[in-house]
Amino acid sequence: MGREDSKRRSMKRRAPVSREYIESLLDREDGLDYGYSIKRGLSPKEQHMRNKALISLLYLSARRISELVGRTYRDEESGFEDVWEGVKVFDFKYDILGGVRVLIMNCRILKKGGKKRGLRKEYADVILDCRDHPFIDHIEKWIEHQKKRGEDKLVSITRSRAYQILKEIDPAIVGPHWFRHQRLSHLGEVLNPYQLTEQIGFWESIDPAVAYVHGRVSTYLDATKKSRREP
Repeated sequence: MGREDSKRRSMKRRAPVSREYIESLLDREDGLDYGYSIKRGLSPKEQHMRNKALISLLYLSARRISELVGRTYRDEESGFEDVWEGVKVFDFKYDILGGVRVLIMNCRILKKGGKKRGLRKEYADVILDCRDHPFIDHIEKWIEHQKKRGEDKLVSITRSRAYQILKEIDPAIVGPHWFRHQRLSHLGEVLNPYQLTEQIGFWESIDPAVAYVHGRVSTYLDATKKSRREP
C-alpha cells in the first residue's frame, strides 16, 4: 500500500461523525456541477444518482471501495494477476429475514493471501435493511436505473474518481474508506467486536473490528466526568 493510500485510509486521531452528517453529504452532492459524461453517456442527473447510490452503499455496506467498484491486483514476483470487476446489478436480491425486508448484496471480500495464492476468492452476503432511509432509497433507485439501461455493472467508476468526487463534496472526507470507519463506529455502539466481525467484517479475528471502531469524543468526555465523580 502506497503512502498516499495510507493517508487516504488513515483515521488516526479522528472522531467519528454522526449519521446525520453522512446524510447531509447526500444533499451537498446536489451542489456538484457536472456536464455530460462522454465515456459512460451519463447525464448530470444520472451522475448525481450514481454518486448518491455510491455514498449510500459505501456507508450501509461498510465495504471497501475496491470491493464495490473493482480492482486488479498484480504481483511482480510471481506474475500473478487477479481481476475483480466489482459488484454487478444481479448481485442484489431481496429477502425477508426475521420479518424484515432486506436487500442482500453478494460481494467478493478481498483478502490477500500468500504470493502463490494471490487473493483469496471469498464471497459474502452483505445485508442491507430496507428500512434504512434515506440511504437504501438511493441504492434501490440506482439499481433499477441500471437495469433499465441494460447495464451489467452497478458502478462504472475507478477508485481514484470516487475519491475525487468525495473530496469535491467535502474536503474533510479521508477517501472512500472513510465511510467504512464511520459505519463500523456507529454499529460499534450497539454491537460487540465479535458481532461486527461476523456480520460486517468477515475477518478471521476481532482485531480489525476493534481497530475500525472509533469512540466519540463526547462519550470519552462523559467518561472522564464520571471518573471525577462529578454530578
